[in-house]
Amino acid sequence: MGSTTRVWGRFSPRPLLHRLPVLILDAGYLPWESYDEPRGEQGITGPDSPAWRVLGHEPAALLGGVVGLMVGTLHPVVLHGTLEHTTLREDPLARLARTAGFVRATTYSATPVAERVIDTVNRMHIPVAGTVNGRDYHAADPDLITWVHVTIWGGFLTGYQELSGRPLSTDEVDRYWSDIAPIGEKLGGTSVPRTGADIDRYWADIRGDLAEHDADRKAARAEAQWIMHEVGSWHGSVARDGSHRVGNLFARWGRPCTTIIAALARPPIWFCANILLSALLGMLPTWAAAELGIPRPNRFLHRWRTLTVKLVFFAFDRAAGAPEHVLRARRRCQSPPTDTKLSDAA
Repeated sequence: MGSTTRVWGRFSPRPLLHRLPVLILDAGYLPWESYDEPRGEQGITGPDSPAWRVLGHEPAALLGGVVGLMVGTLHPVVLHGTLEHTTLREDPLARLARTAGFVRATTYSATPVAERVIDTVNRMHIPVAGTVNGRDYHAADPDLITWVHVTIWGGFLTGYQELSGRPLSTDEVDRYWSDIAPIGEKLGGTSVPRTGADIDRYWADIRGDLAEHDADRKAARAEAQWIMHEVGSWHGSVARDGSHRVGNLFARWGRPCTTIIAALARPPIWFCANILLSALLGMLPTWAAAELGIPRPNRFLHRWRTLTVKLVFFAFDRAAGAPEHVLRARRRCQSPPTDTKLSDAA
């Protein structure tokens, strides 16, 4: 983890590598994220949990999160509520940043901090309500919360299993779902799956309720196409802001240099996005791709692009090491408990 720092010294590439995703995706830490206190507190999942491994591989988890987002659009109520009550369409990067912050905090923070974050989200859900195709809904509906929990965390797991090069075993997958189940339950979910077998049963039971009306299916497909456009073409806010942020890394060299580097950064980002898109589409469940009207990628090209992504992610993982919040959380867990700070935080 810290090997690159020891080898490279003050010229270690690790700080730059960790800044690039933050700059491109605008997914920096949020004000309520905290990983250092209370000392000795293990958190909801704990440092030996497979969830730490899955979320610690940020590139694979991020791509898997997009898969989870696309599968999530198949639930008409969740799709309508997301478009109606969030800024996903207007500012997708900000929405992604908030989701990433919630996932980081609930996975790696001490339990009092994670519970405070969950309570904040629960309060945000209270006023979110509406009607879809004559059906009333509320964001605090336990079934909706369970759906979001399964699709989002399942997406992270899929990305890790497919692209990390170090997939979890069957027992570790069961432990993964068991460790994160309390997060879904604290949000209000009921019958939250706790094993891989539970997940299989959940999908078998829920699929009949998804996009059952033509209007629902049309809306889900339109949203999936929009997500594909954002990821695949890398136009809009990602291309514009991402390339500019890369250029701003060299702002001290002057505006002309910043502008040139930003312009040079856009084609590689576009090229990488198309490779990532192929890998992403290949991770979609066959039934979900069919429901969303998404053609399966060419098998040969998909394997080649997936292998390319695996190699790049492996190199990134080895060069960058663990993210800063993971290192901070690990130091907290390994520190002697401080009773005063623990009582204050609680």
